[in-house]
Amino acid sequence: MAGPLAGLYHARMRTPSSSSLLLGALLILSACGDKSADDSGPSGTGDDSAEPAGCAVAVTLVEADDDDPQVGQTVSLAATATAKDCDDALVYTWMAESSPEDDVSFEPNGSAEAAETTFVPGSEGLYVFSVTACSGETCESSDPVGLDVSSDNEHPVADAGDDQESKPGVEVNLDGSGSYDPEGSDLSYSWSFQILPSTSALTDAEIADADTATASFLPDELGVYKLALVVSDGAAESAPDSVQITVLD
Repeated sequence: MAGPLAGLYHARMRTPSSSSLLLGALLILSACGDKSADDSGPSGTGDDSAEPAGCAVAVTLVEADDDDPQVGQTVSLAATATAKDCDDALVYTWMAESSPEDDVSFEPNGSAEAAETTFVPGSEGLYVFSVTACSGETCESSDPVGLDVSSDNEHPVADAGDDQESKPGVEVNLDGSGSYDPEGSDLSYSWSFQILPSTSALTDAEIADADTATASFLPDELGVYKLALVVSDGAAESAPDSVQITVLD
């Protein structure tokens, strides 16, 4: 074929068809692989760069060195804990969850050395304590452990004095000086109301010098007032003793 038509024919033969272009693209994709961002590793295996399992702490044992501790005796406590996949050393903190005294001091406490600690019970009764072990911000607490502390100390005896009769507006003086400790220890005193007339507005706060042997109060109504006295020798408390004040018109 000659002339312009021949040139046009040869030009069309050199231009790929749309089906040829599509086949070429498929071949390229097949050769490169269709990999997504979530399929970067071999099939069925995890990402080698994944973070290891988190830090785990467990407290496995808490025990005391004496099954029959006494008041004033040093009691040793020990805890066993483990840390898995943790970067920081274990730090132990001991706590008295309940006790017969207001404050229990553990030595040492809150340090890496405090897996073993001591405390000195100041009163007889049940002490319930626990320990928390921490590695960094990962912590685990033990189950509560009870320790029953006894004492060879004899309990003091409270004596609230004799019953009295009084008049309205007259201050009533209380006398607990007959209280004593069998071993001669110094005593502390605590007075409180047990019974008040139904219309009385008095509270324990109205008992003057309620922490001494000789307290007092001013009745605000006619009727029967009953007060209790408890004394302590620092190690044990007495049973309460009562005194009745009858206010008559």
